[in-house]
Amino acid sequence: MKRILLLVVLFASLLVLSACGSTRNPMISDPDGVYLTAKEGANTYNVTRRRVYDLLKDQVGYSMLKDVIDTDLLKNTKNNDGKSYWDLVTQAEIDEKLDADIFPNGTEELTESEIAEQRQAYYDKLFEEYGLMTEAEIKNHYQLNIAKEKYALDQLLAQLGEKDFTETELKNYFNNNFKDEYYAIVVSFDSERMLKNTLSQLGYKFNEDNVLAHSDGTALTKNEVVKLFIDLYNIVNISKVEDYPTQTLLLQEGTHYNLANGNIVFDLEEVDMLHYTNRQITSYESGIEKALNTMDNYDEGDNFYTKTPRIFRNGARYSMFLKIDHIKYDFNEKEEEVREALTKQRLTSPFINTEIGKLRIANNLVVYDRDINLSFEEEASTFGYSYKNKATHKVLVAKTDVKEYTADDLFKIMNRNYGISSAISELEFNRFVDNLDLNYIYDFKKKEILDASRWQIITQSIKDEKANFKNNLYEEEGYPASMGWDKFIKAVYGANNETELEKFFVFQDIRDRFSKSLGALEGLDENSDLWKFYLAQMQKMVDEYFRVTGVHLLITVYDNNNNPVDPENWTEIQKQYAEEFYNQVMDFINDENFTETPEKKIQNIQNAFNRAPLFVPGLPQDTASQPEIDGVSYVYNGIEVSKFKSAGLSATFQDLGTFTNGTMVQEFNDAAKSIWEADSDSKETVVYGNTKDEQGNYEYLVTEFGYHIYVNTKTHPIEEYSSGKVLPTHEDAVEFIKDNNSTNLTTKLKTALNKYFKPIHTELTSTNNLQLVSYRAIRGLEIELHHEDYTIADFNKFLDLTIKAKEDSLKYK
Repeated sequence: MKRILLLVVLFASLLVLSACGSTRNPMISDPDGVYLTAKEGANTYNVTRRRVYDLLKDQVGYSMLKDVIDTDLLKNTKNNDGKSYWDLVTQAEIDEKLDADIFPNGTEELTESEIAEQRQAYYDKLFEEYGLMTEAEIKNHYQLNIAKEKYALDQLLAQLGEKDFTETELKNYFNNNFKDEYYAIVVSFDSERMLKNTLSQLGYKFNEDNVLAHSDGTALTKNEVVKLFIDLYNIVNISKVEDYPTQTLLLQEGTHYNLANGNIVFDLEEVDMLHYTNRQITSYESGIEKALNTMDNYDEGDNFYTKTPRIFRNGARYSMFLKIDHIKYDFNEKEEEVREALTKQRLTSPFINTEIGKLRIANNLVVYDRDINLSFEEEASTFGYSYKNKATHKVLVAKTDVKEYTADDLFKIMNRNYGISSAISELEFNRFVDNLDLNYIYDFKKKEILDASRWQIITQSIKDEKANFKNNLYEEEGYPASMGWDKFIKAVYGANNETELEKFFVFQDIRDRFSKSLGALEGLDENSDLWKFYLAQMQKMVDEYFRVTGVHLLITVYDNNNNPVDPENWTEIQKQYAEEFYNQVMDFINDENFTETPEKKIQNIQNAFNRAPLFVPGLPQDTASQPEIDGVSYVYNGIEVSKFKSAGLSATFQDLGTFTNGTMVQEFNDAAKSIWEADSDSKETVVYGNTKDEQGNYEYLVTEFGYHIYVNTKTHPIEEYSSGKVLPTHEDAVEFIKDNNSTNLTTKLKTALNKYFKPIHTELTSTNNLQLVSYRAIRGLEIELHHEDYTIADFNKFLDLTIKAKEDSLKYK
């Protein structure tokens, strides 16, 4: 169980004393001894060993007892080679699993310091959630899981030796997972016009019969068809060539293909970029896979390429493709691989749990603790093996043929990993109940009522609960009246008697009211620290506010998954061209010879960019060197669109609508805000950074998404609830807390309160802030431990990490 979760769960089960007064459950030694002492001024909080043991046993006793039993069994159980399953696990296997969890994206692009930082963050997370304090404990945690898998795998293989997979299972897996693969050249265009223009650039066309031919109409030889497709592939993928524009060919003669007796021959070991798994080609276009499946290989027959374009996506994709090779899998050759895959499929968590459970039974597991034993019996029933036990013991919690486990053994194990969480929960409970600076309702030590009205509410609530129970209102939830009141309050509230139930109700009441007090202004004037905090945070909202309407042209580079690439990871030529592109666009926007609005101009640039042809590979990568094609332009109003497109840049126009602060990345946010601050109520169109520096460059707006040419079309003023008034007053806030629908507040004022004041008040009175305040108070206690399972340093480290997490979760600081 995660320790963070345990900390939350313990608040709901602070009074769970599952073994209190029972002679059927084993008990730790010196149960009434002091576990921890904490001093806070005149108040001293003592936590007993029994209290912590019962809290821990109720929450993690079952899971932790399983882990220690399983560890010992796997250390003792040997495989056919006489080696224990624990020792079968290698350090390399542990490191591989651990690193996969720490670095899901690998470490290739991380520095040594980043690797160390990420590793430490993961270790801190395991400390917070599972109480694993050292690297050795972390690796033991992984070693146990791997050892269980190894044991279960051997049991699975033994079972398969008796009853193998059916032929149907084998064939079904083969047919579903070993589908045909292809080597092919696939090129696609957004329109038929773009395809024809590209063919013209390369010296080809569709003839009168709509069949591929030379530009003069003469027919293509088989070898010329192959070369045509190589040329098409190279021009479509020119931006993927490393060292562009120095190099322009992705498929190169002598590397990816050669001439043999005048024929083009592909080297399949070098053309991975032309290899498509069935999943890849089907995901791209299922119609292409179906066609390739019936076509000839290029060196075997004449039906090896599309003579006319195939149209997909309702005319949005025009594709041409040539089949190079067809990979078909043979079942007999893959049968062993299929068996291995099916075996791994059966090695599921339920199967592993079942086999480990059977291993415990085979080693004569006996669990003497009745509460934990019930969980073992339920697990056995769930996973389909037999386990029942009614034996009891005063000291032993459990035993197997390998080892016996006392209550003290279990306590030590649980305490090492989860004791800090339970101690913090118990200290919070004790502070609210025993500290009369916090508890104003009832003094349980003196049995004295402190607030008669609140005490009356609590006692009446308990009476109402008792009446509801006796009237069988909780039967549908699994608590029939026949189970008895004592068992009901134990099951639902963890209380052994009504006194403990009263404590729980008082704790909840005090904690709830304390939470509300963290944001309360009643009784505080305008000079109070709390109101100053409110005012500072609200003013910060006003200072950060802007609201604008605009459009932009995004110059970016997309990866293979069509996600924008951070400019930091662009090639140097892409960065250079992006800035040239940016400057040319801005010059066009400022050119008064073109009368369109700036937003219309950048929209037209996107359209021209999309229509622009790519540069031809093998030629110098400049406009002057490209072939002239009727109706085709490499430049749009002074903007070298083809040049930039060939380098892998994209241009996307987006209408951003109306947006406000906090909705864009920081750089874009700052740019829009600078325009708003210059004039917060304007319909004048403003282009961001529309001034050249001494080098003739504009001020580039660059974010993680690329280069943005932002055109602001309108600014919207901040809303006032009264002339010149934006923020609510102290008096307004006090009234709002009392009644947020008060008729003393105007509609506009309520809007201001909801916008500025309420978010801060909600956070101040939230569970996160309450826990932060409580944990900080506990961090300041003078604590003495009466055990050696963890240290004060461990305790403080956990508190510090928890406090930091709570601080990070809060917005208003």
